Amino acid sequence: MANIRKWTAKDGRVTYKVQVRKAGSRPIYGTFDRLSDAKEWATQEEARLQRRKHGLPSSGSYTVSQAIERYINEEVHLKGKEADGFRRMLGWWDKEIGGIQLRNLTPGDLERGRDRLLTEPRLDTLGRTVFNSEPRMPSTVRKYMAALSIVFSTAVRKWDGWLDYNPMLRAEKPKFRNERNRCLSGYHYHFPGDKTPRHWNSLSETEKNNLPVEAFELPRLLEACKKQIVEVKKQNPPLRYRKFGYHPEWLYNIVVIRISTGLRPGEAAGLKWSEMDLFVGEDVGRATIGKTKNGEPITIPLIGEALKVLREMHEGRRHNHDWIFPRRDGEAPLDFRARFRRAVKDSGIQDLRPHDLRHTAGSYMAMAGGTLPEIMAALNHKTPQMTKRYMHLSPEHTAGLIGRMNAAVFGETGKTSRFEAANDNEEQAISLADDVA
Repeated sequence: MANIRKWTAKDGRVTYKVQVRKAGSRPIYGTFDRLSDAKEWATQEEARLQRRKHGLPSSGSYTVSQAIERYINEEVHLKGKEADGFRRMLGWWDKEIGGIQLRNLTPGDLERGRDRLLTEPRLDTLGRTVFNSEPRMPSTVRKYMAALSIVFSTAVRKWDGWLDYNPMLRAEKPKFRNERNRCLSGYHYHFPGDKTPRHWNSLSETEKNNLPVEAFELPRLLEACKKQIVEVKKQNPPLRYRKFGYHPEWLYNIVVIRISTGLRPGEAAGLKWSEMDLFVGEDVGRATIGKTKNGEPITIPLIGEALKVLREMHEGRRHNHDWIFPRRDGEAPLDFRARFRRAVKDSGIQDLRPHDLRHTAGSYMAMAGGTLPEIMAALNHKTPQMTKRYMHLSPEHTAGLIGRMNAAVFGETGKTSRFEAANDNEEQAISLADDVA
């Protein structure tokens, strides 16, 4: 019998304490951060004690490698687009601890694998070390551990005699703060000493070449995307641009589409012509994506520059593939990561990742007056908390908001504020009362 109690510490942290008791056995205790983990662990421990009571082995002599192989053969196809990622992560665990029997696997084995994931250099798709690469982020390591945990949970639930409990529940996960809120600055920038912000188009070429790092990031990125088109079309392109010779204009197009719609990198790269309706109206189109990251379909309106580039691509279409951005063989969408890295380097922008374009789109929607429910629907989020992470207002926009608030409360510049007017009225009333007295 399992007993689960909710415990709230002095610092507000909530944990769940579990006690599993079985006749003829000593009680077993466990503490978990999530109620779902506590329930799963209690169920597994009760099953293990029950098997021990009847003289059955706690688990078979199967190895981690055999469990991974069975999961890949029977279950991984259910992951859809994430299946390849699961195979890659499980392949790493297979090499690391594949020879250990499931009944002998300890949380310590898993934590040693965790530490190696956090420190070893990254590998490419062929298993080669990526030159000058940084170690994996804690969030990535948690994904590796979650992938193996799913294998163990499947073995507990579906494969009788393979495993009685999930050892990953007792392994400590690396901690990380998922609070990245990078947003590109737009076409306006307020230079120190200027009375009003300046627009990108008002700058001279000399001024554009001597900008502060944080200024005009979006137009600089788009200019760098256009630079790839120019460099590739030269008679003898520089070596660093030759690998982008296949439709160099596509990088500019996909960046425009992502800024205009807020689509995730994979969703934008995986767009299909069969999902497009480019002529809903004269200046309006739409894209219907059947399955997104959160598993739900979404319809995206296409307006302005995004609609323009898609109509131009459709008119000049030279291939029969359904992908809008296909690879040369047409078997999958084109991978834009190398092109994007080159554009970021050429633009001089610091600390920019592909997913930051989604944060930028959410911020621009907020600065355009979008409400939380509107932006939540546009970005296809399930919770308002997730949407709030994407709503970052620029300092100029915040300054304008605070300025309007101050004008309303304290009065406009050069005029008597409401509080001064109230004080004047009060002094006049006191003076009048004195005169009457």
